[in-house]
Amino acid sequence: MGEICVDFRKIKNSNYKLPRMELRTSHIRKSVYRLNEELPVEISERYHIGQRLESLCRDIDGLANRIEKLYKITNYCVEQYEDAEYENEMRARSFY
Repeated sequence: MGEICVDFRKIKNSNYKLPRMELRTSHIRKSVYRLNEELPVEISERYHIGQRLESLCRDIDGLANRIEKLYKITNYCVEQYEDAEYENEMRARSFY
């Protein structure tokens, strides 16, 4: 069986970027929401622009939620993998 080599540092570095991305999506959602609130009613109602902007806000919220879940699950998986590696290492040493 081939050896699996996981670079935890690279995974963690990439994962730590996710909260920043989530925050940026939140700022974008707030900007879209403000834009929708500031639009005159006649413009907002024309071509259902207000509804589309509200839908966009919901989509952005969904994206932020998925980013948060990805961050959490990646942290959990890295911890589990590191724990398993440590246990395997300790068991291997007991054979020496």
